[in-house]
Amino acid sequence: MAKREAQKEYTESHKEVKKSIKQDKRKYVDNLAQQAEEAARKRNMKEVYDITRKLAGRPKGRGLVFSGHLGLEDLDFADNLALMSHTLPDMQKKVDKLTVTSSKSGLNINRKKTEAIRVNNRSEESVKLNGEQIADVEEFTYLGSMVNKEGGSDRDITARIGKASSFHLFESSLEVKSDRQKD
Repeated sequence: MAKREAQKEYTESHKEVKKSIKQDKRKYVDNLAQQAEEAARKRNMKEVYDITRKLAGRPKGRGLVFSGHLGLEDLDFADNLALMSHTLPDMQKKVDKLTVTSSKSGLNINRKKTEAIRVNNRSEESVKLNGEQIADVEEFTYLGSMVNKEGGSDRDITARIGKASSFHLFESSLEVKSDRQKD
């Protein structure tokens, strides 16, 4: 009997400890989310970035590795995020972790606005978000730069030259108009 009572007491204590840990984690995440919102209101992107990394709990080794020890896990920009990985399973783990972590903070990832691109990769499998396939695209524009599945930048350079030429023509027409107004 004493053993059963001790076991029951242990089980109850264990449940209370788990419940307390869960509450503490929730408070921690809520506190970080509030800090992130405050930093965003103040336009302090470095602090938002640092808090986001804490929330995501960045595991090592699933990003891109350069020159042996330098790695790149992802690129975060306000409301845009580019995840990078050498393998589909690692990418899927990142998407799953991001989905869980985001939902804990009250953020949901819009699958319709989420795209995947495979650079120099011929795999037919797709990354999934909440069990639904993310759209695979041939190219897209990310933060003003065109990215395509071959990893090249010819179209991006051509587009930038075109934008610069258009701006130059627009700027020239403003100068002509302002010169005429002086007369």
